[in-house]
Amino acid sequence: MRAWMVRGGRKGQREQAALSAGRALIGWSEVGDLTNLSREQIREALTTVHPSASNYLIGNWTGQLDRFVNEMQVGDIVVMPLKSDGSLAIGTVRSDYGFDEHEHGEHFRSVAWQRADVDRATLRHDLRASLGRVDQEVPLLGG
Repeated sequence: MRAWMVRGGRKGQREQAALSAGRALIGWSEVGDLTNLSREQIREALTTVHPSASNYLIGNWTGQLDRFVNEMQVGDIVVMPLKSDGSLAIGTVRSDYGFDEHEHGEHFRSVAWQRADVDRATLRHDLRASLGRVDQEVPLLGG
């Protein structure tokens, strides 16, 4: 089991939708459905949609999408830092990757959110420091 950090948008715009729908949601809707795509195919899709983006940026986005689509597993833990009040939402992944064309083209994983009010101060210092980074795997449980 692993724990993953998934942000609700740069400004928190997807937080409430994620909590009320029971989903982890990520951006990049413009690349479309990534079901069954390899890391390299995800990179190609990003490069097609964002031809002027740097190789570094495409690589960063590719890694984030590939982890969400291909590495995250049912039963893993999801941590979503909430911009609205500075707390954390914590849940368990309940589905494989999906793409919902009817909801603005959302990439999602179903999540059973257990808490949406965890104080960041309850985490160890090294874990709190990692919350300042871009979407990533967070080794909360040694994963």
